[in-house]
Amino acid sequence: MPILDAGFIIVAVIFFQPIMSMVEDGMARLFKRDRTDYRRIVERFSSEIVRIVDLKELQQQVISTLEDDLMVDSVILAQVLDRPARIRFFSRSRLEGDYSDPDVREFLDVLSSTEGPVYYESVAAQAHQSHAWSVLAGFKPYLLVPLRAGRDVAGFLLLSRKSGPFRYSEEDFTILQVLSNQVGVALSNAVLYGESLVKRRMEEELAVAREIQFALLPESLPQSEFYEVDAFTRPAREVGGDFYDFLSLGSGNLGVVIGDASGKSVPAALMIAQLQAVLKNQVREGLPVVRVMESLNRCAATGSQGGERYVTMVYGQFDPLTGDFRYCNAGHNYPLHVRQDGSWQTLDQGGLLLGVFDDAQYVEGQVQLLPDDVLVFYTDGFTEISTPTRWSSAKNDWPMWCCAIANADHN
Repeated sequence: MPILDAGFIIVAVIFFQPIMSMVEDGMARLFKRDRTDYRRIVERFSSEIVRIVDLKELQQQVISTLEDDLMVDSVILAQVLDRPARIRFFSRSRLEGDYSDPDVREFLDVLSSTEGPVYYESVAAQAHQSHAWSVLAGFKPYLLVPLRAGRDVAGFLLLSRKSGPFRYSEEDFTILQVLSNQVGVALSNAVLYGESLVKRRMEEELAVAREIQFALLPESLPQSEFYEVDAFTRPAREVGGDFYDFLSLGSGNLGVVIGDASGKSVPAALMIAQLQAVLKNQVREGLPVVRVMESLNRCAATGSQGGERYVTMVYGQFDPLTGDFRYCNAGHNYPLHVRQDGSWQTLDQGGLLLGVFDDAQYVEGQVQLLPDDVLVFYTDGFTEISTPTRWSSAKNDWPMWCCAIANADHN
């Protein structure tokens, strides 16, 4: 029986050997590429990549080309983000995550001196083993391919081993080198294009916010034989939620409001527009300052997103016949009451800023205005500007500025 078994094995090997050879030849013809195939890959990839400006589409195109055409099991595309220094990893199906650490710069220095593609282990073995290298090792890379845009490293590719029994050939290394140069430039261009879109959207949003902000300001200032009113505003490069207004209260009385919403651009401007509408409705009902501030606070708390958005505000009512000014300050910069003799006091009575707690309590403050007294209202932009050379640069000198403004008004 052993002799028969041995004879059967020999016959089987002789019989199946031609079949095995045919299978291997077929696999070679199917998967082994010639130079024409590689040239077609490069030409097709080059023609597709030049028209891609969307970063996500570019990532998918690069990864799918390498995985499908070069038969790589898995490809990770890593994008280098400079501010702050971090690396963002993408696979074919998802964002794998960001990595940021002090040793990122050290890793990038090693990467910038690497001429790829190279075997990952050979580079990692020569480099100082930092946490960044252990993060990369988690992707089980076999090849490391730097992606350059000029002298800068825009990113890199981590390639696993090839599918099945296949290995990287010299042609594979050549095509990876050619494609890496194109991908590095395309990646940098896609980032710049994305930044330009963000900048354009911001500019459009700022333009809308600026229109809303100026629409909320009074078109004209109130006139009276008992008082004079002046106002000035100069928008910063970032449009915020600063606003002021003057309201007719009947019987010659004057309402004054100034405020500042947290945040910038459209959301801040819209919140101020909403509060201004509520304020005018409260004024028509003839409510005292504390009741008005409580209503404004409830309105602000409704849209504050858990206290993340808030508003500082001062609202006051002035009776020109008696000189009585009643006010409520909800966390705003203290207005100044500058007297004729140069002394001054702050208007600091009120309560919390609007929008933090819907049940916040407020109190009323009161000052008596005499002839030639001045009330100065302002927002935080006034205390943040560069100080004039005639005054000290100390931030606490802002009351002196206000007194100077009041005195200039008298003169």
